[in-house]
Amino acid sequence: MTKRIKIFAILLSVLLVVGLVGAIGVTAAIWTEDEGKEALDASVDVDWTVWAKYFDYETVDGGIVITKFKTQTENGAQIETGFNSPILIIPRSIDEKTVVGISGSVFSDAVLKEMVEELRIPNTVTSISASAFAGFVNLKRVVFETGCNCTVGDFALAGTRKLAGIYVGDAPVSLSLSDGKYVYDGDDTTNLTFAENAFFGSAYAPLSVTP
Repeated sequence: MTKRIKIFAILLSVLLVVGLVGAIGVTAAIWTEDEGKEALDASVDVDWTVWAKYFDYETVDGGIVITKFKTQTENGAQIETGFNSPILIIPRSIDEKTVVGISGSVFSDAVLKEMVEELRIPNTVTSISASAFAGFVNLKRVVFETGCNCTVGDFALAGTRKLAGIYVGDAPVSLSLSDGKYVYDGDDTTNLTFAENAFFGSAYAPLSVTP
């Protein structure tokens, strides 16, 4: 085999690998319409576990922290079914373990960040780490379940250019600035605390929200 042929063979191999990665894509499968539709249709009675299988987690005291949003697999290989939901529901439990936290490294997927318009957080979650939902460019609403007592970290919602409101249940809420943090304590069961820079680069402007 001549040197030129060897070089051509190497280049061909590289192109095949790149083509395979492109075919798989940054996002392979998320959830299908059938298994997610019922949860999306329910504004109050949300199925908080319907997409639990799409997350990896680590165990901590009191429950688990989700660490990675993963694509669907079939026999160890990624399969493509497409992303077709504007709503991302954080599961309340995975493998019968309670979800208490969201890591800052969970959502690196570019397609997911572009598709999601509404985020729903169950009341089991007590902490959302720095940058967890940064770059969700089309996110419009973050909905916390009533009874949620949660601390939201630095830049957690940074770059959410269309974010219009924070909700508890179906009701939009007001945040007030206290000790360098934005807080909501509007009822006896729900308490939310956001780092002052949680909304950096966001359309949502807590300073303009009526205290």
